[in-house]
Amino acid sequence: MQLCAVAALVMCSLMVVACEGDGEPDESSSAQVATTPQPAGATATNSGAKPASPYYGAIDYRDCESVRGWVWNGSNPNADIKVELYIDGKVADTQPAKTHRPDLKSSNLGTGNYGFSFKLPATSRDNNQHTVSAKVAGSDYTLPVAQGVYAAVTCKP
Repeated sequence: MQLCAVAALVMCSLMVVACEGDGEPDESSSAQVATTPQPAGATATNSGAKPASPYYGAIDYRDCESVRGWVWNGSNPNADIKVELYIDGKVADTQPAKTHRPDLKSSNLGTGNYGFSFKLPATSRDNNQHTVSAKVAGSDYTLPVAQGVYAAVTCKP
């Protein structure tokens, strides 16, 4: 399986937990997703017409409580990056991507301090389906969702 827009030449694995229709994690659907990152310096774009983005990362976990992932600036690995969480296309929260991720560090991805974690707002736990996404604040770079992680969520109150 391949994860888009990632920078490093090593294999890493992500733990993915899918939620059942009731929004509770379904342990039987947990999966290890092996990803093949792109080489450092590779470019990622959101469309063919736009210039290459310096950002790489992904949403690699989502359940009814949280959304987690990572992002870094391949052109400036020490840059401070803020991530915006979107629920149904509206900004729900903004946080810095600076949490240490040992998996990123062991994959030789800079300092490894590029993680983020958002708590899903209570308003999204209403038995209705909601679309979850994340974007680098101040840019047009939307973080891809790792294969096996679902962008849509339906959670019990």
